[in-house]
Amino acid sequence: MNKKSQSLGVMFQSLLYIAVGNMVETSYSPLDKIIKDHFLASAAAVGLLTSIIFIGLAGVSPFVGFFVDHLGSFRAIKIGFLIMAIGSTIAAVSTSYYMFATGFLAIGSGYGILTPATNNAVMNAYYPHHATPMGIKQSGVPIGASLSALILPLIFLHINFYAPFIFLALLSLVFVIVTKGESVETRINIDIRSYLADLKGTFKNRRFLIVNMLVAVMSWGQQALLTFAVLFALSLGYGLFEAEGLLASILLGSLIGRIFWSWLSSRIFTQRRIYSLVMVMFIAAFMFFIYSLQYHFLLLSVPIFFFTGFTAIGWNGVYITVISETAPKKHIGMYSAIGLLILSTGTIIGEPLSGTIADISSSYVPVWRYLALVMAIVALILFLYTRRLLPIKSPMEEQQE
Repeated sequence: MNKKSQSLGVMFQSLLYIAVGNMVETSYSPLDKIIKDHFLASAAAVGLLTSIIFIGLAGVSPFVGFFVDHLGSFRAIKIGFLIMAIGSTIAAVSTSYYMFATGFLAIGSGYGILTPATNNAVMNAYYPHHATPMGIKQSGVPIGASLSALILPLIFLHINFYAPFIFLALLSLVFVIVTKGESVETRINIDIRSYLADLKGTFKNRRFLIVNMLVAVMSWGQQALLTFAVLFALSLGYGLFEAEGLLASILLGSLIGRIFWSWLSSRIFTQRRIYSLVMVMFIAAFMFFIYSLQYHFLLLSVPIFFFTGFTAIGWNGVYITVISETAPKKHIGMYSAIGLLILSTGTIIGEPLSGTIADISSSYVPVWRYLALVMAIVALILFLYTRRLLPIKSPMEEQQE
């Protein structure tokens, strides 16, 4: 097999892993109304479920770099799917909301391994022509979420509440079994002390920290959109079938957006890729405001839902590329994981806040408007901060020389 064929294999394998992993991780989204009714939960509790997933992701992040950089990308992926299988099993046998939430804590921990692992695999296979493949790989996120929206409600309707989670547990186990880990020769030997020293170094990288802390608001917006899109559509007067269809239009927009923004960044913003991320943030802020102005008119709602997903979720492919370029070649897994750890704080704090705002106001409209305002302010700050910095070569570029 030639190198190009191997690279294509890595890209499509990574796309599949991200799609299936995200199908498990976002299973709460198309089932949020069902979960809300089953456990008699409030909107704040539904939002808290998203935060719990990201707490799991954040909790495992400091160790993910070691899994990926020491064990190899695909061995780490096997571990991730095993943890997700355990989490789905807990959700499937839960008798209370708290036990159910514990299952999603484990799911978040397992999913937290997949993105850094696939980032590492794609960067190693494609660098320096990695931006578009990274965007294609990350398009697995909306593909997985779309599969969740299409398959899981049908399983629920034809069987019962717990059947979707049994299905996801079995699916995760299949990927544990079929995924082939790297050979010993291709793994990197890392001393745990030197790893901890390098890990500490990521928290001393001021530029890395500032960019991630600012972009955390996008994580809040993305997850708020996925969590409350169906409930928002129902509040506009749409039926459940129409609401799920509008969620699908968000996911389709995000699928195209992740590829488009990554492609655009490699064509226009090659030296300062962060500018493409700033541009998406400004447009996403505008789209959240337009999103809040909707009423019950399907022909208008479909394109608005689509373009909101195109920007408010489509940004992630560019972000993943920016973070992967920041890292030294041997520590892509570590930097990706710590970036996701910082990014997760936006979701952990923002989701319960979104649910609380919705409960207090009895409407989801204020949620979208607060997001639009905060996102516009943060985008401006990131733009001004980025303009102060001279173009800096990434560690990957320096090693190439």
